[in-house]
Amino acid sequence: MMDAALLVALACVGTTTVGSLLQAGASAFFGGLFGALLGIGSGLVEDHLKRTRDRQRRHHSALIAMQFRLNEHLVVMSDDAYLIGRFRPAVMRSAIHWSMPRPLSIKDPEYLELLNREIINEYFALNVILRKINEDLDNILRAYGKVVDLYAGRRSPEGEYMTNALNLADMLEAIAKALGVKEQDVSRLLAKVRVLERKDSPARKRFWWSVQTGSVSKEELEAELKLLGEEMVETGRESRAEIDRMFGGSNP
Repeated sequence: MMDAALLVALACVGTTTVGSLLQAGASAFFGGLFGALLGIGSGLVEDHLKRTRDRQRRHHSALIAMQFRLNEHLVVMSDDAYLIGRFRPAVMRSAIHWSMPRPLSIKDPEYLELLNREIINEYFALNVILRKINEDLDNILRAYGKVVDLYAGRRSPEGEYMTNALNLADMLEAIAKALGVKEQDVSRLLAKVRVLERKDSPARKRFWWSVQTGSVSKEELEAELKLLGEEMVETGRESRAEIDRMFGGSNP
């Protein structure tokens, strides 16, 4: 009887020990698995946040680049309108107008890095039209260059020079009107970009884990347009004074 009881007791102890070992092994396994999954998840989150932050910076850098580009467009448009206005009077005096308007600088598409779809669409549509204006202006400038070469080389009489140059004056004035219309679009887009550049700065972004871009209210747009208009008046005044100082028509 004692031997049987002892055997039962030993069996119970063995069962308990094996169960404890299995339970401890399972706990260690699942604990390790959970830790591994937690590490993977943490790494994925960290990678996502890094990519998000990098995307925000690229978007913000594109806004800054576009701001400089659009501001340059406004300066060139203002200068071109002034120079075109001087073209016909110079030709009427049989003078060569050396200070000709220049095409806009349309380079790499900054909008590729933007997050704001509205700005992307507006900028893309604007560039399509500005490139067409550039092409027309390039053709006029090449044509006037040939007219000037003939006149300056004494191979074309004064009357012929004036006729050809005045025809080009009509074309230039059409360019000036087209630029005047697009100047308003450039100003509105630049005002939006300036507001967004401040709102979408990674340093000031409230939800730093999101790639959502800001928006521009009507009131913000109007206020920025007013400020931009004041800046451009002063810039235009200085630029035209520089043009008057540097350039002038002269007879061949």
